[in-house]
Amino acid sequence: PIEQISDLFQLTLGWPAGLQMTAISLSNRHNYFEDITTELLSRNEFPDYFSEEVLSHQNEEIREFLLITSTLDDFSPALCNALLHIENAQEIINQLIDQQLFVTVIDQKHKWYRFHPLFADALNKQLRKRKFDLMPKLHESAMNWLIDNGYSEKAVIYAIRTNHLQKAADIIDHIASNAIANHDVSKLILWIDPNTDTLIKYRPKLGIYYATALFLFSRFDIV
Repeated sequence: PIEQISDLFQLTLGWPAGLQMTAISLSNRHNYFEDITTELLSRNEFPDYFSEEVLSHQNEEIREFLLITSTLDDFSPALCNALLHIENAQEIINQLIDQQLFVTVIDQKHKWYRFHPLFADALNKQLRKRKFDLMPKLHESAMNWLIDNGYSEKAVIYAIRTNHLQKAADIIDHIASNAIANHDVSKLILWIDPNTDTLIKYRPKLGIYYATALFLFSRFDIV
């Protein structure tokens, strides 16, 4: 047992969430070391195994919810209801929290949540296996909902991911001056860096905002 515990620690690289994943997986098995440990150690990608294990123990509603919402950086019950065409997203989120499935509240009003990134990534892989062409449609739907409901800043990343670069440029142009005024410019660099020429072509003023952000980060060689 000591050697196997050591092996599991090495497998999860001492990552606390990984060890928690192991504990959740173990809770679903009876032959502690005879089956789960051997199976875990035979896998090269532990998060992939864990996502399969978690999904196999959920009902269809929870399984669908996990897969769809894993495509979102942050999610709210209202956004989840819109994407999944349901009305009980808050109840499902509460169930996931009760099951300790790596859901974190990210605002004081408990309106927005986020999965642990490694758990979300593992679920993303499962979604691609099952519905490989669905992710771009989900990102576009999320973008439209966020824009319509006044969450422009959250919509930017989905506009970029779905190659709606003119829409992304419009959104960034609208919120950039406030970001600079509030000294919150790291996002501007994150958004503009990958598509600088195209975004600035659509909104030349973004070049000024981008240069200002780079200056504040002492990236003078690019300014």
